[in-house]
Amino acid sequence: MNKIITTTTNTLEGWTIEEYHEPITANVVVGSNVFSDFAAGWTDFFGGRSSTYERKLQSIYKQAIETLSDRAQRLGANCIVGLRIDIDEISGKGTQMFMITALGTPVRAFKEGEKQSLKTGKSVDGNLVKDKIDAKIMIDTHMASPKLSSISEAKINFILEKRFPEFAPLVLSITQHNYDSAEAETKERLKRLYKYFGVIDSNLASAMLFDELQSPEISNGYRTILKKIIIAYDLIDYESVLKILKNENNEIAKTALDFVKANKLNYTVEDKALLTEIKQTAAERFKPVIEYTTKKKIFSSSENEVWKCIYSNLNEASRADVLRVQKITMASKRMRPVHRRLLG
Repeated sequence: MNKIITTTTNTLEGWTIEEYHEPITANVVVGSNVFSDFAAGWTDFFGGRSSTYERKLQSIYKQAIETLSDRAQRLGANCIVGLRIDIDEISGKGTQMFMITALGTPVRAFKEGEKQSLKTGKSVDGNLVKDKIDAKIMIDTHMASPKLSSISEAKINFILEKRFPEFAPLVLSITQHNYDSAEAETKERLKRLYKYFGVIDSNLASAMLFDELQSPEISNGYRTILKKIIIAYDLIDYESVLKILKNENNEIAKTALDFVKANKLNYTVEDKALLTEIKQTAAERFKPVIEYTTKKKIFSSSENEVWKCIYSNLNEASRADVLRVQKITMASKRMRPVHRRLLG
């Protein structure tokens, strides 16, 4: 990713600020033991200074600034102005810790002369035009052969940094064709690529993922990955969940239940109403697959209570579900199923 420009001043010489964001902070808390070697390293003193101590402080400051920069990038900023760093001591109950706080205001700025005027009178960012062209070339090149091995780290960084919506089909295609790889490196690179859905607009990301999830042509493994991405980046939309629950495809409809079990960071009043409707719809959609009846014993007038599958053939029910119900019921009731052919 491009490095965020940081400055302690409130302006950038030679730059024009076009958008301000709310101030953000980043905190790094460390124990006093990180400076333990300072006391022992007397030989490290030169002229009253400790290079070891200074290196550790610089490392902590750098960590705080990097955290602040990462948060600024997520907001779409490319600069931080008014940067301030404070260090405080936290003591209590026999412990001593230090807290480094970085504070700044994220802004979107451009160098003077970078924006070019068009004949229409509107202005356009020259760098944005170049980035859009590079993005189009990348998409056209890799959509035909979405192998993760052919996409460099620089390109992954470009996707995560620019966050263009048009990258979504490419990211989904790469995921679909590489999610089942057994290589550890491929899995780690895919996890980085999944972050794309965490940095673009959440409503847009949610809509794209739920649309993909409802495709009847995708595999169950790929569908599982999509569910994990949605849950991991808090993109659950209960209107979409309800829509999935009403899908004619049983396998797709069952996916909705995983989202109901997952937690969201925040719930709205609308969510509560939708969850109630989802509960009612699920109860109607997934009815029991067995029913109890009685059967006369051979050479006897007495009857035994038995159960049978309510489906007349295997095409109407999942074989795995039927077998699971049979196993549980027979273990608890010790009854013999009527549809023995379902046991295979």
